[in-house]
Amino acid sequence: MGKKLLLEDIDDALKLSANDKAPSLDGICDEIWKLLHAHYKNAWAHQKPAFIIVQTLIWVYNDIETHGMARNTRFSESWMCPLYLKNDQSQMANYHPISLLNTDYKVMTKAVLVDL
Repeated sequence: MGKKLLLEDIDDALKLSANDKAPSLDGICDEIWKLLHAHYKNAWAHQKPAFIIVQTLIWVYNDIETHGMARNTRFSESWMCPLYLKNDQSQMANYHPISLLNTDYKVMTKAVLVDL
């Protein structure tokens, strides 16, 4: 990655994250991160205190960049499952695999890629 992620990087990554996608093992969907960030922006606009979830994500992501992932973490864990396409459901050729990644991991990878 090379440089530290900033609030703008995470904000851009959240904007690029699609809605109505299945969550992975963490059970969190993209809409949760977006909702928490929107709540903060609204509170900030009205000069009210609010938790800055994006700042927490920045701290975590930059810590991973500096120190690597902690052992036994599930941050980058995925769940692969077959997705039925068409025709005979008993034939494996009629499925293709998809991997469901944790949404916080997807936000981090998007933030890094957007910055390239």
